[in-house]
Amino acid sequence: MIHSLEDKKEPVAIFSEEYSKDTTGMASVCCEYLSLRPNTIFYLNHDHWIDYKWTKSKDLTNKIIRLGIKGFGYRIFGKNINQIHSGKIIYLIKLFRRIFNVISFPLDQLILLFQVVCLPRSLTWFVHIGGWPAGIRGRLLLLYLKLFRFKKINLIIHNEPIDIQIKFVIKIYSFVAIWCSDNIITVSEFTASKLRFFFPLIKVVNNGIRDRYCIYEDLIRKNALQKKSKLELLLISNFTELSTKKSCECLVELSKLSHIYNIKCVGPIDIEYIFSLIPSEKLYDNISFLGFSNHISELIINSDLVFIPSRCCESFSMVFLEASMLSRPCLCFDSIATSELLLNEISGWSVNLNKGSLYHKLYQISRFDRKEIMEFGIRARKLFLEKYTAESMVSNYESITKDHVSDH
Repeated sequence: MIHSLEDKKEPVAIFSEEYSKDTTGMASVCCEYLSLRPNTIFYLNHDHWIDYKWTKSKDLTNKIIRLGIKGFGYRIFGKNINQIHSGKIIYLIKLFRRIFNVISFPLDQLILLFQVVCLPRSLTWFVHIGGWPAGIRGRLLLLYLKLFRFKKINLIIHNEPIDIQIKFVIKIYSFVAIWCSDNIITVSEFTASKLRFFFPLIKVVNNGIRDRYCIYEDLIRKNALQKKSKLELLLISNFTELSTKKSCECLVELSKLSHIYNIKCVGPIDIEYIFSLIPSEKLYDNISFLGFSNHISELIINSDLVFIPSRCCESFSMVFLEASMLSRPCLCFDSIATSELLLNEISGWSVNLNKGSLYHKLYQISRFDRKEIMEFGIRARKLFLEKYTAESMVSNYESITKDHVSDH
């Protein structure tokens, strides 16, 4: 039997370092942990994008503390420069913003160091970062925690290492991280395989979310009773993928299937590039572009299957979790970690990157009727309940921490 950290009344500290709201997966995972462990304190770098409105939407009651100070560059120039249309002006703002942030960095670290020194050494730390080696504040925090003799330090890496030539430099960072951390963890076997060059003993804990099926049960039941002439396909893009040219090209294949599917696209897109591939009048006839939406769960429920267009750098799709929780099967490319998480041809589908493969796979799926596709969704939800709930994620984290204490 696993005794949780909460049962032992041991306080937990989670740290997350992010700056841009390009993706919200890492913060969402942290919030899922917080929702189940009220004795947890959430620490952020001072420039973190999380705001009061976002935390309120997650029903967080935990204490949130920002470490260090807000960079002088962000204070002077702000973060939101998307309204500026001149590339040169954006470049100059980013350059000066970075210079002023560097100037304020020593003061930021001095204050952060003072804050860390004042914390109880009994805290169990989970330091969440993006792709290795990630931001410098996360790496330095690990070092401070080690030097000031905190007992339990866990590093969670949420994405694969960045692709740079100077691997020996990252290797040095990795040796320091290994020395500082009791456990180094990532979120999927797919990502672990990319990180084992730096961390041979890296462990895997899959992300998870709370099961909110009961909230949407009536809507799911009503949708199942509806009669539709076409299958509903929902494409959910993120800030970094569908806006790139290679990912946009999947829409060319999707547009050829409009006689079979009602296709809806949610999220940002590079509309100018898509127009260069598909005439605008044909594009809007075949695909509905919904832009940004705060009602993703409802859109997923009203679809028959969900397409995840990422082709790379997707360590664990939160869309996959949401769709599986709501009994909707996913289709993804086999070049991302989600292909490892679903059971191909059982609870969803994966497809290779070859030209035309997406079209042929969707055409193959269209041979199933809605009831048969619902069976895929039922199996997806069963897999979710077995492996991908927030309770399972937290239990696995705590089990790794407990095992480490036992080893000592």
